Amino acid sequence: MPAKRKIPRHPALSKNEERPVPSTGLAVVDRELRFLKTDQSFLAMHGLTAKRYTGKAVRDVLPELAKELQPALTQVIRSAEPLLNLEIIHPGKPTGGPERAWLISLLPGPNRGTVSIVFQDITEQKSREAALLECEKWLHAILDNSPALMFLKDSDGRYFLTSKEFERRYRPPDRAARGMKDEELFPPDLAALFRANDLHVFRTGVPIVFEEFVLREDGPHTSLVTKFPVRDADGNVYATGGVVTDITQLKQAMETARSQLQLLELTNEAIVIMSLDLTIDFWNRGAERLYGWGKEVIGQNIRTLLKPEFPGGADAILPSLFRRGQWEGEGTHIRKDGRRIAVAARYSLERDENGTPSAVLAIFMDLTDRKQAEEKLRQTEEQFRLLVDGIKEYAIYMIDPTGIIVSWNPGSERMTGYSAAEIVSQHFSVVYTTDDRKGRKPENALAIAAAQGSWRGEGWSLRKDGTRFWADTLLTALRTPDGTLRGFVMLTRDATDRKQAEEERQRLSERLLKLQDKERRQLARELHDSTAQHLTALATYLAVIQKSALDRRARKALAECRMLAEECHREIRTFSYLLHPPILDEIGLPDAVRWYCDGFTKRSGIRVDVKISPHVGRLAPEIEGAVFRIVQESLANIHRHSGSPEAEIRIDRNESHLVLEVRDKGRGLSEDVISGGRISPVRVGIGIAGMQERIRQLEGKFDIESGGNGTTVRTIIPISEGT
Repeated sequence: MPAKRKIPRHPALSKNEERPVPSTGLAVVDRELRFLKTDQSFLAMHGLTAKRYTGKAVRDVLPELAKELQPALTQVIRSAEPLLNLEIIHPGKPTGGPERAWLISLLPGPNRGTVSIVFQDITEQKSREAALLECEKWLHAILDNSPALMFLKDSDGRYFLTSKEFERRYRPPDRAARGMKDEELFPPDLAALFRANDLHVFRTGVPIVFEEFVLREDGPHTSLVTKFPVRDADGNVYATGGVVTDITQLKQAMETARSQLQLLELTNEAIVIMSLDLTIDFWNRGAERLYGWGKEVIGQNIRTLLKPEFPGGADAILPSLFRRGQWEGEGTHIRKDGRRIAVAARYSLERDENGTPSAVLAIFMDLTDRKQAEEKLRQTEEQFRLLVDGIKEYAIYMIDPTGIIVSWNPGSERMTGYSAAEIVSQHFSVVYTTDDRKGRKPENALAIAAAQGSWRGEGWSLRKDGTRFWADTLLTALRTPDGTLRGFVMLTRDATDRKQAEEERQRLSERLLKLQDKERRQLARELHDSTAQHLTALATYLAVIQKSALDRRARKALAECRMLAEECHREIRTFSYLLHPPILDEIGLPDAVRWYCDGFTKRSGIRVDVKISPHVGRLAPEIEGAVFRIVQESLANIHRHSGSPEAEIRIDRNESHLVLEVRDKGRGLSEDVISGGRISPVRVGIGIAGMQERIRQLEGKFDIESGGNGTTVRTIIPISEGT
């Protein structure tokens, strides 16, 4: 029989034992993307030998990462918001090197304009994922090409994985064998026997090997059947597997034994058959791959060869094995190269037909990669915990899926006054105000973060002493690779200073607008009651003088002076009305708007179509004044900037809101003023800013839509019943 091809070890599973590379490194850059600090791990993982890179730019130190890393750093510097779990893969350094994969987190530093960079080398993880995919291909290759019948069945006896040969031999003509039970494929007596074997494997957790005699269309066949338990990560049996090999032509005892050994050679695990004193009689290829020794170990004692170390001592294995028939545990073995590796071991006591112990079957599985991954994960979690604990400017804490706090960093304690011992195991709503709890704001935030991945909001939070601070909060959902919600991480920043500055600015703006309106009224009153009256008196005196005995030339000049005085009187009277029209206080908003639009049309030549609902009526003075000023500013902007020959004003009212729209058909606002439907606060003039502030004070909404067909200013102001 030709030797089977040895399956090579996947390159991603190999280890570089001579030069370990740290998995996590830290660095700090300034706003010019120059390195301020680097730790030894950062230098080592990037192949840098000394800290002479302080002050150098990212693009000079890490040219292979700069293309993707620089924009992300710039974003964090501008937004002062962290950017977590950025994955970058590059093919290696220009001199030629392996592909490297990085998981990078960017955190705003305590000094504005600096960013802390956390590098995590996930190259090994990516390699393992590739190796897993390769193993899956190997499995399907075996299932599709093996002449043996192979299958896996669940606890109900239903096939959920079958080889191509099994399907070819047993599948019904109208459907696949997968998803069916034995009673649907085989005669009742065989189905009952198969089920009994499955239940035995489930109950004992021990594989069984037996011969099976079946009468087929071409005559009797003898098959060697191996049934084995399939365990989950906790060691619980959740399925049974089977390999059925036809040994009709190999009926003799030697051939049968050889077939059994070949089955053992198919497995990736190290399988060793020993005499009762643990002398090695069989050593499969899985054992060769795992330990490095070949068939030269036959005849050696496994305790001398592998030097096993297990909890309770290796000498405790045999007594337990003879007493219970099996033994399982985790420990360590020595390889040929002297390296000690972690293994999971399962010993089974084999008995002859009389029940007498005859041999020991041992299956060893390499746990080194898993143990190393667990240790790296533990180190990463510890490093992350130290990093989080070192951040003092942010409150960072973990929440379980129900909202219970499970971790609490020093920044959280500094911000809220609660120590970790006081707050852990409490619901995170403890830092919310009573009104927010009544409105179910904490629960709603969790629901949104779970559904959308994250939630962000601002509001008042409570300290332990009862004082409040304005919290800028980011809540992010944490999920396992299969999508299961593990919990949430909450990052909170104290934005009280910013909130107070905004409130002070708003108060100042409101005061300035009130002072402006007051000045308008006072100036209008002075012009109307004083200056206009003086001009009227002047015109009267000029008329009297004109009737006196003067020559023709003097009377003509006097007439012109009188006309100029009357013109000044009209202009001052009109100007005083524009500053604060008395008609607004006397007969209300609708007539005041119509009066103003008539005058605007005469002055500018722009036709204004005024549509005012009869339901508008009288409103509160501050509302009427704000709407009138917005009409003034909007028409002034149309006259100065739009080039529109006409405009339209619409005012409507319902039970709860007043709506004002001013439209034109001009060229629209420029792109630097309005972009993507949003008004630039830097580019707008004082007129638009004033309109925005007036509406904000009335708790209304102000919006501008602009394009090639013109501009629409839309204002919605809430009104109460009877306003």
